[in-house]
Amino acid sequence: MRAARGAAGDLLERSAELERLTSALDEARQGRGGVVVVEGGLGTGKTSLLREVTHRAAADCDVLQARGAELECDLGFGLVRQLFERPLHTAPPARRERLLRGAAALAAPVLGLAPPLNGDGPFAPLHGIYWLVAEMADQRPLVLVVDDVHWADPDSLRCLSYVANRLDELPVLLLLAMRPVPGDGVLAVLPPSAEHVELAPLGRGSVAELVRLRLHAAPDDAFTAACHSATAGNPLALDELLRELAEGGVKPTAEAGAALEDRPPPRLARGIVARVKRAGRPAEQLARALAVLGDAADPHVAAELARLEPEAAGDAAAALTLAGILTRDLPACFVHPLIRSAIYESLAPRTRSRAHKRAARLVAADGQADAAAVHLLAVDPAGSAAVVEELSAAAARAAASGAPEAAVHYLRRALREPPAEEARPAILGQLGGAEAAKGDPASVANLRAARAAAREPDTRAMLAGTLTAALTGFGDSDAAIDVAREALAELDGSGAPVALRLEAAAAALMWQDARWAARFDARLPELRRLVDGGGPATRGLSMILGAALAGRGQTPEALALIEAGLDGGAYLREESVNGIELPQALNGLIWSERSDDALRLGASLLTEARRRGSVFGVIGAGVQRGMALLRRGELAEAEAELAHADELADMLGAVVPRAFSRAYLAQVRVARGQLGDGNDAIPEGLVTSAQLTLRHARGVVRLARGDRAGAVEDLRAAGAQLEQLRTTSPGVLGVGTDLAGALAHDSPEEARALAEDELRRARGAGLAVAEGIALRVLAATEDSPARLEWLEQAVATLEPSFARLEYARALTELGSALRVDGRPRDARPLLARALDEAHRCGAMPLAHQARSEAVAAGARPRRPRITGVEALTPSELRVARLASEGLTNREIAQALFVTQKTVADHLAASYRKVGVSRREGLPQALGSTPNG
Repeated sequence: MRAARGAAGDLLERSAELERLTSALDEARQGRGGVVVVEGGLGTGKTSLLREVTHRAAADCDVLQARGAELECDLGFGLVRQLFERPLHTAPPARRERLLRGAAALAAPVLGLAPPLNGDGPFAPLHGIYWLVAEMADQRPLVLVVDDVHWADPDSLRCLSYVANRLDELPVLLLLAMRPVPGDGVLAVLPPSAEHVELAPLGRGSVAELVRLRLHAAPDDAFTAACHSATAGNPLALDELLRELAEGGVKPTAEAGAALEDRPPPRLARGIVARVKRAGRPAEQLARALAVLGDAADPHVAAELARLEPEAAGDAAAALTLAGILTRDLPACFVHPLIRSAIYESLAPRTRSRAHKRAARLVAADGQADAAAVHLLAVDPAGSAAVVEELSAAAARAAASGAPEAAVHYLRRALREPPAEEARPAILGQLGGAEAAKGDPASVANLRAARAAAREPDTRAMLAGTLTAALTGFGDSDAAIDVAREALAELDGSGAPVALRLEAAAAALMWQDARWAARFDARLPELRRLVDGGGPATRGLSMILGAALAGRGQTPEALALIEAGLDGGAYLREESVNGIELPQALNGLIWSERSDDALRLGASLLTEARRRGSVFGVIGAGVQRGMALLRRGELAEAEAELAHADELADMLGAVVPRAFSRAYLAQVRVARGQLGDGNDAIPEGLVTSAQLTLRHARGVVRLARGDRAGAVEDLRAAGAQLEQLRTTSPGVLGVGTDLAGALAHDSPEEARALAEDELRRARGAGLAVAEGIALRVLAATEDSPARLEWLEQAVATLEPSFARLEYARALTELGSALRVDGRPRDARPLLARALDEAHRCGAMPLAHQARSEAVAAGARPRRPRITGVEALTPSELRVARLASEGLTNREIAQALFVTQKTVADHLAASYRKVGVSRREGLPQALGSTPNG
């Protein structure tokens, strides 16, 4: 449509709205980015307002534009591609390489510039596009303009939401225009700071101005009132009415106004189609072709679809431009989406279907496979195997690029074709996999149906693997195990890779669930034989078995299996980082007291997960590294790792990983003297290992709060669940020693038996730290001199270990026992060391205890200076540590999935707290860097 402009060329009745948009643009130029949503009904001038702002921005900003369309709302990342594909594909190689550096490289697969990364998942494209935006805005302010965003494809909407919520520090304005739609829709995914501009209908004064301009005469008031009434002040309707009146030579008199009162409201679609017809037959053919192909269609493809020679197509385009149907832009676009809709709807359904079928062939031949698939969605089903094959291929591309919503649309349409009976299981399986990727429980039914219909053993086994993963993700571990076992029975002991991966999936669930532990035991010898057969397909199973055996105290065998599974780093390089296998390997190393190895592997997993944009990989690495750091006594570092993993798990709704992050965080905070608010309910339906870990943590918290009875109840329950799992190694959680400590005062005999049992198990597994802890707890059940002997052994055992917090506890208790035994001179140096170690760990309650004992023994310990690690919050420490390792603010933000402003704020606070003025002073201020 032509913009509703006055004689001076200004937009009528839009000055306030234009001022608000211009102000937002100025803010973005100053580095304070934001989001503005322009809302208005059909034809209220949204596009004209956006065009004016775009014109104002062009002088000193880069402007990228896209427009949603009803016919393209199923194209995965369609709007995102409109925004970024052309600038990236046409950029000089050096600029393209710079724009796609770091985390921005994750956007390349979406934009057709790289194959998808292995295991990156649907989150990676969002992270990549955000950092591409940040890179593009690095030199000049950036304006992203998306018109008709109410027609955005779901994958683009997720991406726009992710970007919109992270713009406050970038010189970027995201300008969206949309019609009011039922429900929250687009608005629900935008940040609260997004500004909303609503466009009202034109008033009578503006209607009079437009009448004067279009009919070349000052209108009578009655005529103006009639025009306003007939169009309800809608600029597009008014434009169409005045066009008809001008062509009919009508003068804006009172008599003509009276005639308008008897005239029906202007039918926009009818007037548009009539205007196209008046432009001539070739123009009508081209307009129909463009309506089918969509805006900015390739002129050669449009001409071929219209069955016009290139010269005739050029003349037709000129005629349509003159008639106000097309813009003067190249390639040609419709002036308004309604014009395209009107022309498209004027086509008979069968004509539309045939046109889309031919368009699919033409754009496919032009190398636009995904656009061809979108056209096939609009073709009437006809049982074509070729259509099914093309839609299936498009779905595979969409799923690989992180667009599961688009994949689901393609596959549901393929099922309506319908596919041949022999092809149906594959399509159902694809559909179930895509639905699972977007968290849709409907995936389970489709995967079950696919498996039931499949006949080939390998196909059934592959579908069982996908179904098992989906059931696990939805928390139905029993059903997942049933499916895996059924599939394995069908394979009858096959050593094929698909069978081995099923074995790994089943084993990972069975050994962690009390209901299946006995069956896992029965299968264990056969699983060991499979792993001994070797080969890349056994690596995941090998790591899972390694974790299970580490939990049973079979340390040498466990470490050998984990090493074989890691395969010199090959597993990390070649397989997904989203799965359970690598966190299981980390568990096995931690439980076997291979702390340094665990931190190194965790660091490698973290690096690879960040490179791929795998949030699940980052969560897994963070949770396990946090547990390893907790056991080392590096409490601030542990809290930083775990808090970050917990935030990400909460963001993704990852219930099981969050159960572990919550449990370990609770233990860290108890050690640091932070008991929380008591909200420690345990979610229902978790796998046994997650339940007992939370229950153990709750017992630790209750004991710290003085609720000894509640602590004993939780610790007994957790211990019973560990026994049911056959996970009896004290290196797993130390539940036995914690329970013994809770019982030592009231039930010393039971406590002694528990501690002795833990000591025996620790020595049998070769776990020095667990042995030292058991010795310390055992001492609590004895009187002097036996108490002193046990504590001296505990100190000697723990002193050379990595477990500085446990060493500090043993020193404190030995010093206290010596003081009570009348040997204060011997106690003082031990308590001084205990106080120093406790402060280094950040364990304030233990430090207070050691200080009190030292004072009671006659010492005068100095008050510690709270600097460095102790002064920082977990988030500040996480950022400061990465900065001290040489990472830039941008690299830190990419690594932690936060914004650069967040990084800058944390660094500023860190500098102030540790007494440095710049990042170069951080390494010394923070002390030694943790391993990895």
